[in-house]
Amino acid sequence: MRALAAFAAMVLFAAGPLAARQPAQTPPGTQAGAGGPAIRITAPEDDTYVTGRVVLTAAVDPAGAAVERVSFFADGRLVCAVDKAPFTCPWDAGTGVKEHVIRAVAQLPGGGRAVTSIRTRGAGIAEAVEVHVVQVSVLVRDDKGAFVKGLEAKDFRLREDNVPQRLTHVANQDTPLEVVMALDISASMADAIADVRTSARTFISALRERDALTILGFNDNIFTVARRETQAETRLKALDRLAPWGATSLYDVISRGVGLLRLQAGRKGLVVFSDGEDESSRLSFDVVEKELQSSDAVMYAVGLGRGAKMANLTRQLSRLSDASGGRTVIAPDASQLSDAFRDVVDELSHQYVLSYAPTNDKRDGTWRALAVEVPGRDVRIRARQGYRATGTKP
Repeated sequence: MRALAAFAAMVLFAAGPLAARQPAQTPPGTQAGAGGPAIRITAPEDDTYVTGRVVLTAAVDPAGAAVERVSFFADGRLVCAVDKAPFTCPWDAGTGVKEHVIRAVAQLPGGGRAVTSIRTRGAGIAEAVEVHVVQVSVLVRDDKGAFVKGLEAKDFRLREDNVPQRLTHVANQDTPLEVVMALDISASMADAIADVRTSARTFISALRERDALTILGFNDNIFTVARRETQAETRLKALDRLAPWGATSLYDVISRGVGLLRLQAGRKGLVVFSDGEDESSRLSFDVVEKELQSSDAVMYAVGLGRGAKMANLTRQLSRLSDASGGRTVIAPDASQLSDAFRDVVDELSHQYVLSYAPTNDKRDGTWRALAVEVPGRDVRIRARQGYRATGTKP
């Protein structure tokens, strides 16, 4: 059981806390001047539930039309203004499930405006206060292996235990990321720590300015190297202070990362790197597996050196990563780490996250199998295989 740590870089991620009942038609955009550009709100959808931190997004039709800025308003208050595409805006909808009016205003050259709005749904007296949302990470490639971009909710078909589900939202690469990176700095990393620092810089540099990142270090203990509010330059300098010592608590740091990400909204990612066997965790592999299955997580495992040669360890990591919609990446030599981390970043940046409110809303702890398709397209799909339906609802 404790043989799982011989390496692992994992990335868990999910996106957008949206759920919906029957959506009403989104009001059409209006504009000053016949034939001018129109604007539409693409997330959240009209008549959907929203709570906590969400990302407001809008699109201008026709695509590429000249727009000076797009301003987002929630309940009459300005949230933010964006002067170029993609038009996205983080917003905290607060606790509970309340009705909100979201408005997007596009300022056009020459003084004209295009305006549209949607209304989110509040939880009525007869409705459940807790809205259960399942989020499924999906990677789509064409027959040549290139990432397929631009897909929308209407392009996907999703089944839970072979029962069709209605998607309420699809998050794509325009949605910001919440990332936790956990780096193994146990004694076994002494010979590879320089390459690990270089590879971690590669990963950090590939993140966008609007993506949030927390860095954890772990050996016998788990400690914060850089908090999510830390500036990018400070994060990079913090890596230079890492020195290897002690044993490895891989399972514990996975649990810590999942816990940190559970407090955040949007697309989420946990990156954990290690080359040593788990020697000091309080938690077991089985406990961590259930935590991952109960989270909105996609996982990538990146193995280094001797860990790449341990067949049992590779099987365990693949069991975690494959079920989540991710995969295991192996770097037999430390010099290959940067390429491995680039692969992880590349896939993360091209993943979709599908959201839906399941027709089976029981929280009985059972495993629910998932299947995702893109009908009518010659594509290869890697998606989360299922989830464990835990929670407070009976």
